[in-house]
Amino acid sequence: MGGIEYCRVHGYPRPQFFFSFDDSGNTAVEPGVAATTTTAAASAANVQYKVWVVLGLERLKLPTTYTAIREGEEKMVRKVLRHLHLCDVGEGMEG
Repeated sequence: MGGIEYCRVHGYPRPQFFFSFDDSGNTAVEPGVAATTTTAAASAANVQYKVWVVLGLERLKLPTTYTAIREGEEKMVRKVLRHLHLCDVGEGMEG
């Protein structure tokens, strides 16, 4: 089940995805993924994106930058699902 569908079924607000160019010159990479070197003469093909999601009043983000917006959104969907599953488990323990 996708993140948006999970939210709809379980009564959570629809996640809103956002992105921006990472102009910091620093590239955070995931463990196991080779880092690329950035230079002042970096071409448009080396553009990195920051991706985050707003879910109700919460903003969820990852420190990693991505070469494709879609890739970042897919990672964020997985983060949203993990976050919501943890929220659901926590609510189940309280009741």
